[in-house]
Amino acid sequence: MLSSNDGRFATCEKSCGIDEISVMDKCVRRVHLAERCVTSKQCPNFSECRFGTCQCLCGYKQDSLIGSRCTNPDDPFSLNAILTGVEQVFGGNARNP
Repeated sequence: MLSSNDGRFATCEKSCGIDEISVMDKCVRRVHLAERCVTSKQCPNFSECRFGTCQCLCGYKQDSLIGSRCTNPDDPFSLNAILTGVEQVFGGNARNP
């Protein structure tokens, strides 16, 4: 695949499989949280390759329900926040009369 480098000159980019990413003319596989990585491009959204493994960005934490993605615990529209709210309304937090 031919791509542009800020319009200055054309470069070639290796064409990789759907579960891979092109890094310096090589295809490396995408990985899950806590798996080995060589670049942050391999890691899921809101995570980075730190000390050779994919870890959530600062301020984000691994989703306790799904486990394979990082979420912002302060985001009121995150899946965890919504489910916690539903649990508080319908869950076992009801008071005895």
